[in-house]
Amino acid sequence: SLILYVGKEYSKLIFLSGKKLHHISPALSVGRNSFNAHNVIVSKILLEMEHAGFSKLDKIIICGEDDSKDFITIIKEAYPQTKVGKLAFDEIEIIGMDSFSTVSSFTIPIAVADEYYDELNKSTGGINLLPKYIKEEQKPFRFGWQSYLMILLIFVTSVFLSFKIVENKAEIKNKKNEIRLLRETVDKNREKVNKIRSYRNKIKNVDQTKITLGRLSNGTGIFSSDIKKLADFTGSRKNLWISEFKLDQDKHIQISGYTLSRQPVKELSDSYKQSLLQNIIYEPLRDYRAFKFLINVGGKNNITAGKATR
Repeated sequence: SLILYVGKEYSKLIFLSGKKLHHISPALSVGRNSFNAHNVIVSKILLEMEHAGFSKLDKIIICGEDDSKDFITIIKEAYPQTKVGKLAFDEIEIIGMDSFSTVSSFTIPIAVADEYYDELNKSTGGINLLPKYIKEEQKPFRFGWQSYLMILLIFVTSVFLSFKIVENKAEIKNKKNEIRLLRETVDKNREKVNKIRSYRNKIKNVDQTKITLGRLSNGTGIFSSDIKKLADFTGSRKNLWISEFKLDQDKHIQISGYTLSRQPVKELSDSYKQSLLQNIIYEPLRDYRAFKFLINVGGKNNITAGKATR
């Protein structure tokens, strides 16, 4: 629908979509006193229909300073399928009007009063004729649909982050408990590892002791058998004495002593396999003619062989 207000020097077009205000045109510098005003207003209606996005009009209501039959006829001819009429107030009775009446000059205040009382009775909603940018500036919060969408996203994000924070705190607490248990386990295992190491060291010491004892026992057996052999050899000979029985740096047994004759020394050296009579020198003992000797018996194998051939 279109409400067409025609003043003396200007006009105004108000487009309605149902009962809601849709578009208000800028003030047109064409009025009742303008030249060729009717045709200009018809062309302005077409132009504002394009701006408002209207393809057709169901009703045109004329009000203001010019509601003559000629003007109504021109509007009907331009829009034959549209219902054209004047703004009338059935509840207001005008008596004694003549052709020179100025009642049309009071159309706007009468319309304002009618709208005011309708708004009080809540039969219709008020019409705000202020420009859109002024109405936006009058709002305490200037929110568009983007702002509401951002508020919704902020709220959803806050809820999600709060949930994740609580969830992560619970997970961190569980991880801390797991770390504490693992540390306790590590401490217990460290004690066990230290005990195991001490046992290993003891076992190594035992093994080393066994090896040492085995070597000592083997050597003791060799020396005892060899000493027994020397005792048996020298027991029947009164002219041979053993002064030293030892191992040299090469683990070879050396036998040294004194004799009154060379023959027993040769027999003692021959009783060992691969033995070596290193020296036999003249060295008198007091008034006796004596010889000092040194025999290198050799290693364990030589001792064993000598024992086997004794």
